[in-house]
Amino acid sequence: MNDDGKKVTMRSIAKEAGVSLSTVSRVFSGDPHATPNIRKKVIGVARALGYAPNTITGQKAFSQSNLIGLVVNHPSGFYTSEVIECVEKEVSRCGYDLILCGAHDDLVREERIIASMLNRQVDGMIITTKRDAYSEELITRLNRIPVVYLGDKPRSAQNCSTVYLDNYYGGVIGTRYLCELGHRNIVFLGRRLTSKSQSKRAAGYEQVCCKNEWFCFGCFNADPLFYDCRFCNSWFTLL
Repeated sequence: MNDDGKKVTMRSIAKEAGVSLSTVSRVFSGDPHATPNIRKKVIGVARALGYAPNTITGQKAFSQSNLIGLVVNHPSGFYTSEVIECVEKEVSRCGYDLILCGAHDDLVREERIIASMLNRQVDGMIITTKRDAYSEELITRLNRIPVVYLGDKPRSAQNCSTVYLDNYYGGVIGTRYLCELGHRNIVFLGRRLTSKSQSKRAAGYEQVCCKNEWFCFGCFNADPLFYDCRFCNSWFTLL
């Protein structure tokens, strides 16, 4: 019933939304041929009219938020900003809205952000994380929705997809490229050796240098440490 006491039917929803009755039926039956934009429009009209689905599939369709959560570390980073722009365009094209949050190297904040997005009943999440593991409770909740991890994923993550960059091979081909140009005194410049991605790139650089019996020399401006090369007896000076 709506506010006027009139019964809201799928036919009245179809009329208000400007679609066919069969389209409304497909939306509430969970038919994959109903596009996200049409689904969003029909559900929006149904909610506005006060429609209450009486089937399990209809209730499931009604519970969709049309929200996708994106959790990154530093939103303003060059690489990250490119990722955000591409994700936002694709999410919008598919009829969803995006919730974006940055963890800013705070692992506690990262878990809190993810929990908050789950509380808002996002339909899926895209996550870049530095954590090896989340709390058991959070992982259990994440495993109930589609999740894509950009880079490494927590050990206990299941039912998820991963977009993974081969950082080791990136270090190898970058060093080889400089070799082919005739360079021999090659320095590896990084920000944090504690970064998984940068340590793997450094390992690729080391492998090429040591194979050619060149001295390894690297600078990491955030870690005042010495780093022994795993392939030879040279070392990185970390500034």
